[in-house]
Amino acid sequence: GLTATGMGGFSDIGAIPLETVYPMVGVNANIFNSIITSNYLKRASRGLNLLILIFLLGLTSWLYRQSRLTFRWVPWLSILLFGYICLSVVLFIWLGLWIELVYPTAVLLTITFSLLFLSYARERQRHLLLEHDLEIAAKLQQGFLSRTGLVKQPEIEVAARLLPCRYIGGDFYDIIKLDEGQLAVLIGDVTGKGVPASLYMALSISIFRTCIKLYRQPAKILESVNQ
Repeated sequence: GLTATGMGGFSDIGAIPLETVYPMVGVNANIFNSIITSNYLKRASRGLNLLILIFLLGLTSWLYRQSRLTFRWVPWLSILLFGYICLSVVLFIWLGLWIELVYPTAVLLTITFSLLFLSYARERQRHLLLEHDLEIAAKLQQGFLSRTGLVKQPEIEVAARLLPCRYIGGDFYDIIKLDEGQLAVLIGDVTGKGVPASLYMALSISIFRTCIKLYRQPAKILESVNQ
């Protein structure tokens, strides 16, 4: 708004949108007072802003190295960014010091999203490698099981199918053709799932196939397997 003088002192000729909050006369008075007292806003030098940016980048790098595998650096980096914004506001209000806020914030956000994408890409690659290894382990585990098509008896038909909950598991079976038209059938389930259960499954089948060659009584075979 325009300001003019009159019999009553200073007054606004035309009201500004914020007239009810703070008159334009007050704004002009504050500007005049700043000129008289030399109390201006102080803008931080480029060197100080550069040091602040280097400090923030170093702290961000340290947080990322400390917990990059667990993603715990993300909330800490958010706290760092929020704290920097609050510090900038406090310095501006109380000390009249104007430090750069946009550039460091933009740089930190860019680095944060870049690190998140890099971490996601690494985790994705590890997940794909793990899936590949588990697929190979599943094929090896299926190779331990008997092929029911090779077991032929005139009196019975043998068929079996194993579908683990995960890629590999602890469920297993074995069918061995013995002399005199007999079949040895083993069905088992190892406690637990995943790789540990599959290792015990392979060990159990190997021991069973060894003991079946030595004994014919089921009780004796199980006793030997447990031992």
